[in-house]
Amino acid sequence: MYFFKSKGHLDIENPPDFLKTREMRQAMSVLTEFSENETNYLLYQSRLDAQFEIDTWKSAIERERQEKDLALLKAAKEHQEKEKERQEKERALLKVEKENQEKNRLLKLLKQAGIDPDQELLS
Repeated sequence: MYFFKSKGHLDIENPPDFLKTREMRQAMSVLTEFSENETNYLLYQSRLDAQFEIDTWKSAIERERQEKDLALLKAAKEHQEKEKERQEKERALLKVEKENQEKNRLLKLLKQAGIDPDQELLS
């Protein structure tokens, strides 16, 4: 933080002891090279711009992939709901069919016993 906050006031040739690390010497060397050579600075800026553009494209592609994934999940959920509705209707139809079969079986038994199910009971 000291390195960045000191801006142009840091003596790169004779830095404080806590800045005399390999990483800080490398950072100060890059800073010196940029400040002394405009071409290197412009190349560095171009690389930064290119990286920003790449990151932007990556973000856009990732966002698009996520949107497609969400759309697929939504479609799959809708399909599951429709399939569930279809199965429920099928069960209801089977139940009605079973009830009709039972009713027909009972009517047949009544007719075999000589009872007319359509005849009104006498009170």
